[in-house]
Amino acid sequence: MKDQIFVIWSWEHLAWWTPNRCGYTEDLTLAGRYTFDEAADITVGHIPAGEEIAVVEAEALQRGRPRIYSLK
Repeated sequence: MKDQIFVIWSWEHLAWWTPNRCGYTEDLTLAGRYTFDEAADITVGHIPAGEEIAVVEAEALQRGRPRIYSLK
């Protein structure tokens, strides 16, 4: 899993994080791509828990209904 690329979904904004952690988009193709470590830094310990989630990019693009991962 550490070699995969992630996108970050924000339940607060109902949108994907954009590149460089700068804003949000509803368009998955415009979402930022993050490494495992970057995604963990964004999501682990976020208050409230579960508001920002990491999703494997390939699954988000393929399925449209991504599988959610805990990066703890």
